[in-house]
Amino acid sequence: MNGASEHEWEIQELAWQAERSGLDSTAEYGQVGRYRLIARALRTPLVMALPDDFARQVVARVSASRAKAVPTGAHFENVLLVVLASILVVGAGRVFANLGHSWIQAMRAALSSLGTTNIGWLLAFLICIGLSWILWQGRWLRAIHAP
Repeated sequence: MNGASEHEWEIQELAWQAERSGLDSTAEYGQVGRYRLIARALRTPLVMALPDDFARQVVARVSASRAKAVPTGAHFENVLLVVLASILVVGAGRVFANLGHSWIQAMRAALSSLGTTNIGWLLAFLICIGLSWILWQGRWLRAIHAP
């Protein structure tokens, strides 16, 4: 320790000893008196005690706030999602109505050129995609309705 911190340590120890022994503090001045005040504050127990049913009150308060806690933007986001999905469906329907006939002919030509073996692989791929989507939707629904 250097000289300043050693001197500080001695003052703190003097204050602790004076406080423990209950000596008169009127003659003290400066840092010893301030450290005695700190020592006295640290030795006295806290006046405020928690009520007996503190845990029950906290649980009730948290559960009440969870019941009320609806995300503020959730309703707006859901409405926006429905509106945008509707616009997408209407737009896709319009494009399909205008260009659908040429797309159907192009798909038939592409599928007929694949051959029977490749159509089986294409169907297997589509079944895998469909099952993955169905399983993902079930997981998503369980996550929404989980307690």
